[in-house]
Amino acid sequence: RATAIIRTVRAHVEIRSGTGSAGITLSIREEDPSGLGSLFRVENRTPFPIWVGQDGVLTNPVAGDQKKVRFSSINEDQSSTIGQSAGDLSGANGDMAGAMEQIAFGLDVPFRQGKYVGRKAASIEQLLQLRVCLAPLHSRDGVESTKVIGLSEVGNYVRLSPYRLTYTLGEDLATELLGVRVIGIVCADGPTRALRFCLME
Repeated sequence: RATAIIRTVRAHVEIRSGTGSAGITLSIREEDPSGLGSLFRVENRTPFPIWVGQDGVLTNPVAGDQKKVRFSSINEDQSSTIGQSAGDLSGANGDMAGAMEQIAFGLDVPFRQGKYVGRKAASIEQLLQLRVCLAPLHSRDGVESTKVIGLSEVGNYVRLSPYRLTYTLGEDLATELLGVRVIGIVCADGPTRALRFCLME
């Protein structure tokens, strides 16, 4: 049986008692790829794939990540496929949560790259700023439709507009989606901070 792909790993650092602050224990544990029990989870309850990436991370986009995407239809009788399935795109274009899928999410740069000249250590609110959109982050539609949301506070929300995907969907189909919105809201599920996306018309 094929094993699930590891998406995130949780690390816990603690100082051992009685060592005079010299003894450190580092525990590393794999998290469930679907996000069950993970620190952060992205829940996509819409027929659109959603890309998520940490805001402010310095990265070099990879030309090979530019792929076409398959969209699931809201109605099975009106299924429409655009291009080929992109699978799981990560890296410069962010992590993709497919239609009706939930995934674990981890910070790419937990220290905000403060080692560069002129950059200071970030606060937890800055570290938990995420860029979200309905297309790969560095694609044309992604750049034009990206929104930023913070995971640090429950109740934060963002609205995404599928009609902005004119390059991916085409102008005719994008026009038909003028009244459709994808709402993302930050929720708490026990120890897990979840970013949940739902469809609203």
